Amino acid sequence: MNEELARQLCLKVIYGGELTPEETPVFESFVQTDTGQQYLSRSREMKDTLNNIASVELVAEDQSAMINRFENLLKQNAIESQKKFPLAVSLLIGPISVLLGISMLTQGWTGVTPLLVGVLTIFGFLAIVLWKHNQRLMNEENVYELMTASHIRSRELPSRVVALLMPVLPAILAGWGFYQFDGPESGIKYFTLCLVFTLGVTWLLTTISKNSSRSGDPEVWDWWQDGLKD
Repeated sequence: MNEELARQLCLKVIYGGELTPEETPVFESFVQTDTGQQYLSRSREMKDTLNNIASVELVAEDQSAMINRFENLLKQNAIESQKKFPLAVSLLIGPISVLLGISMLTQGWTGVTPLLVGVLTIFGFLAIVLWKHNQRLMNEENVYELMTASHIRSRELPSRVVALLMPVLPAILAGWGFYQFDGPESGIKYFTLCLVFTLGVTWLLTTISKNSSRSGDPEVWDWWQDGLKD
């Protein structure tokens, strides 16, 4: 009998692991001996002692293994996103482009035109950013460091300003357009409506993106998020 292996199997059982069919006979044979009984008893006492001091949990995988899982998750998500990209862009930008074209051909430049241009601009910009981001993830060797550095930069003031301007600029364009055609009251009204719309769309797209990124491997995604808080 391999006593070292048998001792490892004892620890595996004590800390909640499940034995394979090949490991079970080795464990059972060992614990039937006096040495096995003593080792099992001492190990359980040690676990109880540690639990009285602090919560003891097994580390399922080491740092490098978790990083590999995280990078595989991001690369797989990027590949799937690129496959769906043409359909998503056509559904988001297509109807607005058609509506803008019809409006310009039939009525010319009206108060609605800046609103449509603003919304089309923000959607187009987001589509370009997403495409380039996915391409970089697919080709990047060290995705973990890239994503961590990107998250840190997003907390800095310039990035926060850009994130704030994204939904605000289309609203300003819409408000200005209606102000020119219908006066201040109309300008304020449509500025507010467009701002609510663009904020809602931005929040929705961000939420969908986070949920889709996490869905492939929630454990490793949460592990990365927890690491960002340290």
